[in-house]
Amino acid sequence: MVRPRAVARDARLTAELPERSLDLLDDLLSQAVARRERFGLRITGGGAFPHPDGARVLYAALDADDDAPLDGLAGVCRSAVSRAGGRVDGQRFRPHVTLARLGRPANVTSWVRLLDAYDGPWWEVDEVTLVASHLGEGPRRRPRHEVLGSYELG
Repeated sequence: MVRPRAVARDARLTAELPERSLDLLDDLLSQAVARRERFGLRITGGGAFPHPDGARVLYAALDADDDAPLDGLAGVCRSAVSRAGGRVDGQRFRPHVTLARLGRPANVTSWVRLLDAYDGPWWEVDEVTLVASHLGEGPRRRPRHEVLGSYELG
């Protein structure tokens, strides 16, 4: 059975983290994530950024068995990035899985309605994965993603 993995990519660095800071970030994430409890998560519903009529991103929404663990986990991850020297945007945390990035704004209302009818199964979040995105370095100039570290929840 393939189990979905929660990937911590919400930190949204607005500038690259200096290479010399990766060891510090690794230590900070390891400590912060280890103090967090495992929790249940599922995919349910969906939406679009910035809005369904002119979407650039189509996403599936995530629902935790208690919203506080997911918000708290995002907070400690953002704090670790900031303490390691990265800049973190101040946008509100919106737990989601990106399904599609659109080259130009499009109306995805029908896809959002379809996603709104979906309630997926629960699974246990037991780790956070730090992923680096290398824009334009993948096949057909798509992003290439590289796992930099995995951190177990307590």
